[in-house]
Amino acid sequence: MFSALKLLLNKYVIIGIICILAISSFGYLCYNIGIQSKQAEYDLIADALRDEQIKKARVETEIVVETVVVYKDKIIEIEKKVPVYVNKIREVFRYNDNIVIPADLARVHDAAVFTADFDAYSTEGPDGAPARDVTLAEFSERVVENYGVCHANAEQLRSLQSWTSEMVALYPRL
Repeated sequence: MFSALKLLLNKYVIIGIICILAISSFGYLCYNIGIQSKQAEYDLIADALRDEQIKKARVETEIVVETVVVYKDKIIEIEKKVPVYVNKIREVFRYNDNIVIPADLARVHDAAVFTADFDAYSTEGPDGAPARDVTLAEFSERVVENYGVCHANAEQLRSLQSWTSEMVALYPRL
């Protein structure tokens, strides 16, 4: 009887072991299926984010190229106009250029335009040499050139503001 009980126990032990193995195998399989499905979801999300980043990078490149092209075109236009105005001034003063502007006025004007470090009210130039008086034609030419610089700087600022607002629209969270 003892051997029959022993055999019966062995059968239950073997069946128990088989049940435990079956349940653990089923659990492991379900766990792996869950992991794979979640990994597939994460991969889809990552692909979508990568695609969005690529699209934004393309749009950003287009914005930069457009901004630079527009900026360069306007700067070229400004650089073409300044010599035309300077030549017009030379034509106006071609026969009579005897009006003298004090050197201090010319220096103050240049200092205001370029925010120069040298003392605009000194009687010497930036190199220490005495300043000379200038004619109205020379002064007018300088004024036109300085306005050209100011217009170029203003155009640069407008381009930067345009680029910035388009970048904010493209990346609103930043």
